[in-house]
Amino acid sequence: DIMDDINKDINHSTDAQAKYLLADVLTATAFSNVGGDFNTYCSSYVEHEVGVHNQLHRAEYREGEPSAASTFNNVWGSCYGTLKDAKIIISKCSEGGSQEGNNITKGIGEVMAAYNLALITDMYGDTPWTEACNYVTYMNPKIDKQEDIYKDVIAYLDAAIKDLQESDSHSSGSVGAYDFIYNGNASKWLKFAYGLKARYTMRLIKRSTNVNTDMENIIEYVAKSFASADEQAVFAIYDASNLNPLFDFQWSRDGLGASQSLANKLIERNDPRITR
Repeated sequence: DIMDDINKDINHSTDAQAKYLLADVLTATAFSNVGGDFNTYCSSYVEHEVGVHNQLHRAEYREGEPSAASTFNNVWGSCYGTLKDAKIIISKCSEGGSQEGNNITKGIGEVMAAYNLALITDMYGDTPWTEACNYVTYMNPKIDKQEDIYKDVIAYLDAAIKDLQESDSHSSGSVGAYDFIYNGNASKWLKFAYGLKARYTMRLIKRSTNVNTDMENIIEYVAKSFASADEQAVFAIYDASNLNPLFDFQWSRDGLGASQSLANKLIERNDPRITR
């Protein structure tokens, strides 16, 4: 019956391969989650930047902006949406998934899930997690403790470290050029995972029951991470038509500049970056 089909969208796919989802996860993380409102508002709070057209007045004078629910609406939605997509990548490449055997792709998804989950709890502290990204079942997901969320971040990274040392064996192939950071180089993703594990182990050091062991582990993780800046995780696909995501976000909101506080600190210290 035609009435049964009238609301079916026949022009758009309802499913996508993990590597295509990964491209969106990486782009959203770089543009919206790292280079978005978190960066803009927090840079204002610590006086790195200022709204030269007065649009950050409320943030600069703490008139409701830091605590208003509307301030971080966009990045809140983007972070959880990105986290949901990362979880779909993991599910697709896991046992029983439609792309079972693509373990490197799964490992990259696990790194990005860890990174975005950590962004959320870094910013919000206690926040929805175990019931989040599943609005069909949980319209009002419970709030989880930050300490427990960090433990799940570490669990994602542990899984990624294992998977990134395996292979992509599914017929759909590896991520290749859809990986805008490392072009599918698993060894570099592995270093990224170890670097993040060092970072988030340090986040929990005040809750550690064995500080000396954890500190030794952190040193070990760092040794297995980046050896130089050339290996760092950089979203470097920009050119004349694809702008640096941090610059692009700020440029689209014309009216931001370096604050006088920052400029004065650079001048006081004769910092060469003042001329850049």
